[in-house]
Amino acid sequence: MKLENIVIIENRLFQNSTQIYFENFPFDGDEFYVPVGDYTKPIGFLKFKQIAKPGCFELSELVSLDYPSPNPQFSLSGVLYSRQKAIEAHQSICAYQQAVNRLP
Repeated sequence: MKLENIVIIENRLFQNSTQIYFENFPFDGDEFYVPVGDYTKPIGFLKFKQIAKPGCFELSELVSLDYPSPNPQFSLSGVLYSRQKAIEAHQSICAYQQAVNRLP
């Protein structure tokens, strides 16, 4: 599955953690994996586990390439936004879409 945008959490739940939060994304699993490295030489998978509340995931470990069945795998691309910037971008897109729909 390819994600175009994710929201990086400001004011994290724990000082030294990496957390991401999915908004309006239909995923109900407890964990997922993200391949890391460049496309010619992958080095492993980042494993994220759900914490605290639905849609909030924390990086839990880096697993090797021979890790058995790292699924589901998400491919992250695009831009990483802070929560506030993501909300602002979403509002701008919605306003634009509404304006376009009003054109004759």
